[in-house]
Amino acid sequence: DGYKANRKGMPEELAVQLPYAKDCMAKMGCRVLSLEGYEADDILGTLATRAASEGVQAYILTGDRDSLQLIGDTTHVLLAKTKETLDVGREEFFADYGIEPEQFVDVKALMGDSSDNIPGVAGIGEKTALKLIAEYGNLDGLYSSLEGAKLSPSVKQKLSDGKKMAYLSQTLARINCD
Repeated sequence: DGYKANRKGMPEELAVQLPYAKDCMAKMGCRVLSLEGYEADDILGTLATRAASEGVQAYILTGDRDSLQLIGDTTHVLLAKTKETLDVGREEFFADYGIEPEQFVDVKALMGDSSDNIPGVAGIGEKTALKLIAEYGNLDGLYSSLEGAKLSPSVKQKLSDGKKMAYLSQTLARINCD
């Protein structure tokens, strides 16, 4: 229920421009896609998945790091930052994070995301989440190994207490590509 509850709505002065922007894009020959009940990320993920299945190179231009989970052999994210746009493919992603793009959703599941109101596991930040997923592969690998894992007692306790939130957060963080 609280998913994205912290987000402010779109400013009215921007909302009134959307129909004109969509019309302009359509007249320029671009397809404008939307689907009730789905976010833009879900549409982007679906299109990238379809492109990959047909061997077509896809580029997703966004400022949203959530889209990094969509990187694949034929999908790059052009990540718009304040002063530059980074072309992030598999190699660049691994060099920056030490994990594969498909594992990024599990990192977000552990660390959470306050901008999307994804709770994550209380007390687990990005650095620890990256280390855990790099070592254990994914949430299932982490939690199946938790009892014998060589982790500090406090991290083990946080993970144990936060297991339900971790899996809920994983569901919230995963982009629907269907």
